[in-house]
Amino acid sequence: MAMRNFRIALATVKFAIAVPLYAQPPELREGDVIFDSEGAQLGVVRKLVGDAAVIHTGTTKVTLGRTSFVTRSGKVTVMMSKSELESRAADVQSKGDGELLALLVPGAFIHDRTGQVVATVDNVAGKTVYIKVGEQNATLPVSALSKGPKGPRIAATAAEFEAQIKPKKNEATANEAATGEDANSPS
Repeated sequence: MAMRNFRIALATVKFAIAVPLYAQPPELREGDVIFDSEGAQLGVVRKLVGDAAVIHTGTTKVTLGRTSFVTRSGKVTVMMSKSELESRAADVQSKGDGELLALLVPGAFIHDRTGQVVATVDNVAGKTVYIKVGEQNATLPVSALSKGPKGPRIAATAAEFEAQIKPKKNEATANEAATGEDANSPS
C-alpha cells in the first residue's frame, strides 16, 4: 500500500511539474512574428490587449487569446494554418456584420463609445447608413459602426463626433467623425 501511495505521489509531482511547462503561453510583444501550424509565417502581433493579442495576417486582423499561442521549434505558433485562421475570421466577421445590420433599422439610435446617443438611423442602403444628427443628414459606412452593449455604436465620443460633422469649409463626412480617419488623406 505504501508503494502504491508513493507511485501516486510521484506521478502527481511529475504531472504538477509538467503542466506549467505546457500550460504557460509564450511571452508576446508587439512586432513579434507569429507562425502557423505548418511553420509558415502567419502574421505579426500589432497590439496586446489584456489577455489577447491582435494579429495582422496581411489581409485580416484577428484577436486571439494568449492561450492560443504555443512555442514550437523556438517560434511563437498558432495551431492552425493561415488559411484556416483567415476562414474562421471571415465566418466570425460575417456573423457580426449580420447581427449589426439587423440592428440598423430606421429609428434606431447610434451611440458613442460612452453609450450616449449621437444619431438616429434614417435608412440603410447596401453598405451605407443614412443618419440624422439633430436636424443634419449624414452618411456612414456600415464598417464605421460596431455592435455595442446598447446597439449600434461608433468609436468616437459624442463631442468628437459632433465636432467633425458640423458644417465646415470642406464638409467632413460622418465616417471621418466616427472613425477619426480623414477620407482625403492617403492610407
